[in-house]
Amino acid sequence: MLIALASAVATWVGGFDILYALQDVSFDRENGLYSIPSTFGEANALGIARVLHFGTIAALALAGMGAGAGMLYYAGVLVAAILLLYEHSLVKSDDFSRLDAAFFTMNGVISIVFLGFVFTERLLR
Repeated sequence: MLIALASAVATWVGGFDILYALQDVSFDRENGLYSIPSTFGEANALGIARVLHFGTIAALALAGMGAGAGMLYYAGVLVAAILLLYEHSLVKSDDFSRLDAAFFTMNGVISIVFLGFVFTERLLR
């Protein structure tokens, strides 16, 4: 269970860090920095972030299985998946105008909403 939970955190952070790095892609290229967006391109970076966030959801589900979680936990995982999908719909490889909403706002919402589901399940046990 702990490995699954650590994997969920690592893939979530990795995915949103790639989104955050998109705003610096031109600086990275000009200065020879090898961030994922500057190395693989914006569209591929978005794809890598999506794969990482898919891994987040899978790992959260595995962590729930290991912990014997109930329906509220899995409802929280489903809501987190929907919110991550929405987060990714905000950012396009040629339009970063909603990057702040995707990175700052959505990740805050996801963390608070998921905590609410987990906390509520624990209270009701």
